[in-house]
This record gives sequence, structure tokens and C-alpha cells, in this order.
Amino acid sequence: MSYSHGVSAKKILVVDDERDFRAIISRVLERAGYAVVTAVDGAQALSVFAAERPDMVLLDGHLPDIDGFEVCRRLRQTEAGRAVPVVLCTVRSAISNVSEGLSAGATGYLLKPFDPAELLAAAKSALDPGGARP
Repeated sequence: MSYSHGVSAKKILVVDDERDFRAIISRVLERAGYAVVTAVDGAQALSVFAAERPDMVLLDGHLPDIDGFEVCRRLRQTEAGRAVPVVLCTVRSAISNVSEGLSAGATGYLLKPFDPAELLAAAKSALDPGGARP
């Protein structure tokens, strides 16, 4: 049983090596009713993913140990990781990495900096791909 804000709260794993960015993203998602677990690097992301079984992963593309693209590839090689949406985040100056991320198995992309509305729209879209679009 998850210790989330609600019985049906979706759990999102937020992976970013920048503490402040992790905290801001977590706060926005939690206020929207999501349960959040975090990781600071690629190795911890893989470990937390295995232990927590999140419903979605929000993954920084540039991590200090294993980059986000490789983390995404490794998640996609696991049975549990194949079905979980992975949204990669990268800075706008690295927009050429979008195709690399999608080929690594990412479900979607967010370009930093993004505002809370963009973050929540990406989470909703990834978690409910068949849902109504505005």
C-alpha cells in the first residue's frame, strides 16, 4: 500500500540532480494530487523505480552518473519498465536530444525551463494517453 495523498493517487518518480528543481517539481505534482518519490542520479533512479513501482517517471536527460537516455533504455529492458511512461526533461539548448530520447523509449519530452501548467499537462497526458485533449 502506498503512502500517497489519496487512495488512487498516481505515483511519479522525479529524477534530477538539482535539489531545488527536484523540490519545485515535487511540490507542483503533490499539490495536483500526485504521490512523488525522488532520485538524484541514474543509479538511484533505477533502484527507486524497482522498489517503488511508480506510474510515471519524469527524468532529467543530463545526470552526473548514468545519463537519462541510458536510464530510459535500461527501464525499457525490464518488464515493469516497459509499460511505464517516461517523460525526459532537457534544456532548450539541447533540443537536438529529443530524437535521441524518443529512440531510447521516452514517452514524451519537456524542455526546461517549463512552467507548472506544462508539467501538469505532460503528466496528465503521459498517465492518461487516451484521455480527452483540450
